Amino acid sequence: MNDVAGLLDITIYLRDKLLADKVVRTLVADRITPCMAEQGDGSFIVVTRVSLEKEQTKQGYSGFQGNVVLEIASGSYRESITIAKEVFRVLMAIYNENFNLPQKAGVFLPEFIGSTEGFGEGKYVQRLEYSFKV
Repeated sequence: MNDVAGLLDITIYLRDKLLADKVVRTLVADRITPCMAEQGDGSFIVVTRVSLEKEQTKQGYSGFQGNVVLEIASGSYRESITIAKEVFRVLMAIYNENFNLPQKAGVFLPEFIGSTEGFGEGKYVQRLEYSFKV
């Protein structure tokens, strides 16, 4: 893939992949949203593209990089960790499926950047950040 178009809708792509996973769906149902948190009880996942930048090398333009944050929120600390592990598993499966494919539209290689955790509004939050390049 040699343009930025695919990265503009990376949150839709990730939401679809997470919803297609039976374990994740069991844990959060369809409560996976872009950019804003679900209201009410229950666990949920928020998927947000936090950056999209042009990469430059000494030789010139080399592509685009987009960073995505997945925030997993639950009323239970253990459940927030369990959901985060399942999200990590799904993203690793995307990486493994796409690793040997040629770069083209719809082929993404997620690179794990890091994780933090916190608590707010009565929910434990696990925050996973990934980088995607095209």
